[in-house]
Amino acid sequence: MLVSSILNAPEIQFAKKCFVGGITTLYKKGKNLPNMTNMELMKFVWLISHLLCDCGFLTSLWSENPLWYYISIGGAISTYTVAFVRHMLVLVHGNLAFREEIPLASLLNAENSLLLVAAWLHFTSSPNPLKLISFAIFSYMNLISFILHELISANSFTTALFPVLSCIEPLLLGFACFSDYCLQLLYYREYILDETPLLYGLIFSYISFKRLEKSELARVSLYSFFDMTFAILIKVRAPQFLLHLLERLQAFVYLLVPIQISGDSENVTRKTSVGTRATSIFFEPILIINDLN
Repeated sequence: MLVSSILNAPEIQFAKKCFVGGITTLYKKGKNLPNMTNMELMKFVWLISHLLCDCGFLTSLWSENPLWYYISIGGAISTYTVAFVRHMLVLVHGNLAFREEIPLASLLNAENSLLLVAAWLHFTSSPNPLKLISFAIFSYMNLISFILHELISANSFTTALFPVLSCIEPLLLGFACFSDYCLQLLYYREYILDETPLLYGLIFSYISFKRLEKSELARVSLYSFFDMTFAILIKVRAPQFLLHLLERLQAFVYLLVPIQISGDSENVTRKTSVGTRATSIFFEPILIINDLN
């Protein structure tokens, strides 16, 4: 009786419906693969890539086999290659003519392009699950959006989920930015201990700091990174000169990367989180996740 009640709970039924709907969708799309249009094929590859990225990441957390790492990062490379190609097609057709940037600058400065470079960087360096965190978060968010918009019919339950997801989204995005700052330290550690080229760390640092240009959330995460580092140094009773040096560096970074103060009701997340990750560019009109401002 208890087991039956649990299995019949609305949440379990919802999860079951999502799972069955996902499998059915993949089967139908795979069966119709020869007859797909170019856009349908790109969307199918996009969906499979996100699934591979998340599944590979989750498995790599408990498996020491590097194969799962490469499956995950391969999914990320496929995802952002599709987004990069889609962005080029949009530029070729002139759909972004309203932008002030020239088409090449728009393409090179796009979040998808930067993440594609980062994915290849992770692929050619030593495997480490930390390098997959931000990609896994982006894939997870896109898959949730896909499920809610394409697999589940609108009802009171799904409608109530959107405010919840809007609250969770900035936390996940902030954590993704934070993990990328930690990842910079990992690359420099690999340079010192594992003879990984210094260029890897410099390129990834550039990609991470490039995000600060458009994303207020990335700036907040940078502040949090410095605060956490300072707290750790105090906890381990670091030398006073080191704390003083970090304070000077922190003040310098805060001067270079200020956080905008807004007096209206718009919060940091609503204004800037959209520009902090690569998503299903132009594939569907998603409320929570979209690409271009």
